[in-house]
Amino acid sequence: MLERDRQEREKKREEALDDQHEAFIDFAMSVLATDTEVTAFNAKLDLYGTATVDALMENEKELAAVREELQGLLAKAYVLPDGRRVFRTEDGMRVFDEHGVEVKDIDPMIIEEWRPAWERYENPFEREINLSAQRNDLLEFQQLQDDIHDEQGEAPMTKQRMDELEDLLAENAPDPVKRRVGILPESSPDHAAMPGEALGLTDDMVPTSPASRVMSPIFGG
Repeated sequence: MLERDRQEREKKREEALDDQHEAFIDFAMSVLATDTEVTAFNAKLDLYGTATVDALMENEKELAAVREELQGLLAKAYVLPDGRRVFRTEDGMRVFDEHGVEVKDIDPMIIEEWRPAWERYENPFEREINLSAQRNDLLEFQQLQDDIHDEQGEAPMTKQRMDELEDLLAENAPDPVKRRVGILPESSPDHAAMPGEALGLTDDMVPTSPASRVMSPIFGG
């Protein structure tokens, strides 16, 4: 009888400790971020915004340049009766169309020597694909920042939620953004820039309010 009472008391004590632990966790999760923490988070968010816009502008310039190069090569490509523009490999053995699809039903030798080879077209062709994918990643990351701004406007954030969002930003930032905010080194593998350093920003230049995000351009498709 005494042993049973002791076991019941022990069980109740453990349950009480569990309840206290859960209550502590709930309290910690519900603690709102301080003004200082909010200011620091907003500074990081704005820095991401500045880096994203800068990366988009550079991406747009590179895309324009590579597309101009491709158009010049396509203007000199051999045109099939069905309108496809094709390139012969340097060894004269294979033929690819402008989309990178091998064309096997034509004789490679009908393509004149003076026309650009496939190898000359392949590099800017692949670069255009990579730059387009990078641009989509940057726009998606910019949308994530918009979503975070919207969430901030709905209700005060807890410190835990702010930490979660900070991790989300760091994980989802495309490499061009990571290099600009110092998550990835700009050049030297053993050097990681401090926030703002990769952009060449001094302390008084680092954005500290959502207003800097309002002017971020959205590039068309």
